[in-house]
Amino acid sequence: MYIEDNISSKTNNSLKTIKQKISIMKKLILLLLFCSLSFAGFSQSYCTPTFSSAYGSCMSYGMGISSVNISGISSSISDGASCDGSGYLDRTSLSCTMNLGGTYTATVNVGGTYSFAGQIWIDFNYDGTFDASEYLGGFSSGAGAHVVTFTLPTSPYPGTRRMRIATNDANYGGAHPPSINPCGGYSYGEDRDYSIVVAAPPPAASATPSSITFPATTATTTSGTINTVLSASFLTPASSTLTVSSASTNFEVYNGTSWTSSYTIAYSGSTVSGVSIPVHFIPPSVGTYSSNIQVTGGGLSSTLNIAVSGSGASLCSGTPSGGTAAVTPTSGSTGTTFSLSLSGYSVSGGISFQWQTSPDGTTWSNLSGATTPTYNYSGMTVNTYFRCNVTCSASSSTTASSSVMATWTIPPASCTPSPSTGPTYASSACTSYTMSFASVNITGGSGSISDALACNSSGYRDRTSLSCTLYRSLT
Repeated sequence: MYIEDNISSKTNNSLKTIKQKISIMKKLILLLLFCSLSFAGFSQSYCTPTFSSAYGSCMSYGMGISSVNISGISSSISDGASCDGSGYLDRTSLSCTMNLGGTYTATVNVGGTYSFAGQIWIDFNYDGTFDASEYLGGFSSGAGAHVVTFTLPTSPYPGTRRMRIATNDANYGGAHPPSINPCGGYSYGEDRDYSIVVAAPPPAASATPSSITFPATTATTTSGTINTVLSASFLTPASSTLTVSSASTNFEVYNGTSWTSSYTIAYSGSTVSGVSIPVHFIPPSVGTYSSNIQVTGGGLSSTLNIAVSGSGASLCSGTPSGGTAAVTPTSGSTGTTFSLSLSGYSVSGGISFQWQTSPDGTTWSNLSGATTPTYNYSGMTVNTYFRCNVTCSASSSTTASSSVMATWTIPPASCTPSPSTGPTYASSACTSYTMSFASVNITGGSGSISDALACNSSGYRDRTSLSCTLYRSLT
C-alpha cells in the first residue's frame, strides 16, 4: 500500500510540474508574439513617389529640389543633396526635434518654371499616409527659395514622425497646394522625406494679468475682487491638481465657496484653460503691502508667481479728484484691445471707480465690470470716448476724470489677394493684356472716391486711404 501511494504521489507531482512548464511556455510564446507585433508597429511603410520624366526633370531641366533647411528646437535639418534622377530621395537619416504646439519654418529651394509648386506634410497619426489634415503648407510661385511657416498641433502623441516635401510642375499634369499628391504620379518633380522628432514641451503655466495692483483700501477693510486668469499646458500627470496659494495673510484667494489662503484646481488632459483666480486685499493698517499668489504642481519646474500689491489708507472725505484718463493705442478696430488707465486721482480708502464710454463725449454709459483704475476694452465699432467716475464712499461724492477718445479704423485685410498661377501671370495681366482695373468711381452720401491709378504687377493695391461717407437707411 505504501509503495502504491508513493508512486501515485510522484506521478501527480510530475504531472503538476509538466503543466506548470507548459503554462510558462505559453506565456513566453504570447509575450514573444506581442513583442514582435509591437516592434513591427514601430516601422511604418510609405508610398514611393513616382514621376514619369523624373530623370529629365532633374538632369535636363533642373526641375527639382536643390536644398532644404528645416528649423527645430535646438537643431535643424540642412540638406544640400542634389537630385539623382529618381524623383525621390529618402533623407530620413536627417532629423530635428519640434515641440507640440510650436511654430517652425521649412525653406525649400527649387529649380524649374514659374508653375513649379510644392507641399509639405507630417504623418502625425503614424498611419503610413499623408492626410489632408496633416498638410502644413506649400508654395506655387516657381523657382527659388520658398519659406513655409507652420505650427504643429498640440494633440498627437510624441515620437518620430515622417515629413514629406513634394514638388511638381503644375503645367505638366501636376497640381497646386493643397491638392498635390504626396505619392507623385506626375511628369516632372521630386519628393523628399525627413524625420521629425515630435516632443512634448515642458509643463508651462501663465496668468493674465501676471500682476495685480489693488487701489488704496481703507485699513482693516476688504478690497474689491480682482481676477487673474490661469492657463497651463503639457502638465504631468495628465490628470491631477494645481495648488493656488497666497504667500501672505494680507491677500486671499477664493475657492468658489469661501476666501482662503490655499485651494486646488483639478485638471485633465494636461491642460488648464482660462480658469479665474479671484483675489482680494485686506490691509491691517495704513501702509504698503506686496506678496505673491503662487501656483504649483502639474510637473511645473518652478513656482508660477503672480505679484500682488496694495496700500492701506485712511478713509476718504469730501470731493475726490477724478484724475486724467488715458487710452493706448489711440486708434484701432473691433479686434483691438485698448488699455485704459487713470492717473492723478485721489488715493485714499473708500475710493471706487467706474469707467464709462460715449459715442459723442456727451451721453455716457457704464462699462460693466470696469471698476479698477486700469481696464482692457475691446469690441469698439465707432469712435469712442472714455472717462472714469471716481467716488468717495464716505461723502458719496463723485468726480469724473478727463475724457479721452479712441478712433475706430478699418480692420486690416484678412488676406492679400494673389493670382493662383503666380506673379508672372499677374504682371502679364497688367502690362500685356490689360486685364485689370482701369478706374474706380464710388459716389457717397458725402464725398466720393475717384481712383484712376494704373495696375501693378502684384495683382493687388491697398487703396483704403481713399474714402467717402455712406448713410445707412433708417427704415
